[in-house]
Amino acid sequence: MLDHFIILCYNLNYHVILRKIDMAFKLWICEKPSVAKDLAKFLNARWVSAGKTKTGYYVSNDDVVVGLFGHMLEMQQPGEMNPKWQTWTLQNLPIYPLSNKLKIRDDATVKQVLKNIEALLVKCDSIVNVGDVDREGQLLVDEILDYYGNTKLVQRLWCSDMNAIAEAATKLRPNTEYVGYKMAAELRQQADFIFGMTFTRAFTIIMQKAGHLGVFPVGRVQTPVLRLVYDRYMDLKNFKPIDFFEMNGLFDSVTAKLKIPQSLETDEEGRVINKAIIDSIAEYCKGQTATVTKSNTAKKSTLQSPLHSLSSLQASANQKLGFGVQKTLDIAQKLYEVHKVTTYPRTDCQFATTDVYAKSGKTLDFLSNRYESAAKANKSLKSWCFNDSKVTAHYAIVPTGFGNIESLNSDEKALFDLIATQYIIQFYPKMEYTQIDLEFTIPNPKESLIFKTSGRQITNVGWKAIVGKSEEDEENNLPLLKEGSKVVCSKTEVVSKKTTQPSLYTEGTLVTQMLNIHNVVDKILAESNFSPEKQKEISKEAKQIFKDAIARGAQPGIGTEATRAGIVETLKSRGYIELKGKSLIPTDKGIKLISAIKSTTESSDRFSFLISPLTTARYESLMGEMVETNGKCGTSEIIKNIEKDISAAFNFDQVPMNIQPPIAAPAPTAKKGTTTTKKNSKSCPNCSNGTMVIKKGKNGPFWGCNNYPNCKTTANDDNGKPKFK
Repeated sequence: MLDHFIILCYNLNYHVILRKIDMAFKLWICEKPSVAKDLAKFLNARWVSAGKTKTGYYVSNDDVVVGLFGHMLEMQQPGEMNPKWQTWTLQNLPIYPLSNKLKIRDDATVKQVLKNIEALLVKCDSIVNVGDVDREGQLLVDEILDYYGNTKLVQRLWCSDMNAIAEAATKLRPNTEYVGYKMAAELRQQADFIFGMTFTRAFTIIMQKAGHLGVFPVGRVQTPVLRLVYDRYMDLKNFKPIDFFEMNGLFDSVTAKLKIPQSLETDEEGRVINKAIIDSIAEYCKGQTATVTKSNTAKKSTLQSPLHSLSSLQASANQKLGFGVQKTLDIAQKLYEVHKVTTYPRTDCQFATTDVYAKSGKTLDFLSNRYESAAKANKSLKSWCFNDSKVTAHYAIVPTGFGNIESLNSDEKALFDLIATQYIIQFYPKMEYTQIDLEFTIPNPKESLIFKTSGRQITNVGWKAIVGKSEEDEENNLPLLKEGSKVVCSKTEVVSKKTTQPSLYTEGTLVTQMLNIHNVVDKILAESNFSPEKQKEISKEAKQIFKDAIARGAQPGIGTEATRAGIVETLKSRGYIELKGKSLIPTDKGIKLISAIKSTTESSDRFSFLISPLTTARYESLMGEMVETNGKCGTSEIIKNIEKDISAAFNFDQVPMNIQPPIAAPAPTAKKGTTTTKKNSKSCPNCSNGTMVIKKGKNGPFWGCNNYPNCKTTANDDNGKPKFK
């Protein structure tokens, strides 16, 4: 029995309480303490304290359950890997470790938990990985086992529903079936390290040489996302509205819009910008006899909108509730982990399994206490969203049919309402309508003039009765006309319009764009220096990658469902973007960084990968393929791509780069410890990378090198100038 007696083990200045094992036991390593607590209930395990930091684990006759606090290990810093990397110099770049080198996080609780695990690994006969059901969840347990050289049997508990953890615990799979998740996460970790450490140092040094202060972080994912925000902001800033003209004709009681003839002079977007041209056509058509060249009637329907993935939930919550994407993720995690009223939130899937559908009757009964629409739902209906073949690693976010909804706070209830509503509409019929398409043709010597219009009549509002009809659903009843019949154009109208300015990204629309990055492939390539033929080649290749990924059920965007919110928050915390109302705009720091990188691409496209969302999306697609094939595709292709991109950037500091100067600051009035840049700042006499800037110290203003701490040169202030001893 595990609880026969206790051994007191002393190590350094603390002790670890461990139970002596005289029988084999299974060690369950969970990603979070809350998961460990839930699993312990199923295993009838009780808590045992171990260590001074109030850590411990749960013990039963045959099982020990321990909870982690996310990643317990982290990559070593460059200076720990190689002494030459302790100094930030361009000559020592790139930083390219040959393998992942991990160390224990510098945290007392983390160290104690890992000390416990190290001892338990010696005593146990098998281990179960109970990480979250994603790449990082797989890695954060596996990397600990690798760190301690484990050779014992490892199984995997894979569960997207906390209420089903007991059932999942009886259906363990070999951990080797999930090695692709681990390999993809390790590659992500290494790629982020290489890009981040190499280019953060490079651009920080280069920007500081130009007189800028602080660190300029550059990341494999964050910098291309910053470029998206920058591009949209600049598009809006440089936007100049264009006047263009359209024309409508009245045919008895039907108003139809002119299809712009190919023979007309238009801009590159096919718009008529010369009003005189439209005016002459309007004058010509007035009183002319037209022929009804098309009169089609078709019965159509609109499928239920799909269940929520995390990205779609974040976009919806941002639009309807004003929630930031990180707030939505945090609440969704609590709904799943604490309240257990919804399933696993970090999913990229908008479909659910037939097993989920099989429980829908009980789930709808549970929801009917709060939602009248659930009580009226048709339990026998099975929407298109319940499809096993469309489900990826995790199915969509749905209600579990358990828990206490009334115990949720207002924000939690509001988000749960979005999830529940999206689930309930799957049990309402499709919206059905009759669509009428009419086409009128007026003969013309140069080119026949064609007018088109469409209308619809709703015959069954279906699921739209729950969420409301959209603008396109508004009914527009048209008369049924016979093809070949004649009708006079009794009136014409020239409509003046202006091009619509681009909208700034909100957090919700940015996350959606990150997911659907394939939509901006051609726009990104159009800004490059590649020839038109090369652009077509790259576009075709990129779109094929996206197409293949979608065919595998993957989402070939920037980042993952689990990381996109964190990317937005990182850009905000690093001072690159900020919120203006609900809109995201780049800060001066963000504008200067992207402008500097873009200026290098003007002379060579070898550097475009630094800000290209296509590069990031390509890596994500390759990592997704690694998961799908369980690592059989290997790591060589991704490593080859990383090496290729890094190699292309060698000596990039020698490429012409247009760096905007820092904004001149007033005379120093800052608080102690802050800095301000002077127009007459001087190059540092003791290092090749720094600029002398004025600072405010406890004894008054002084000058210091902005390459600190690598350079600690200082000078007294002499009427606004540095005075060297």
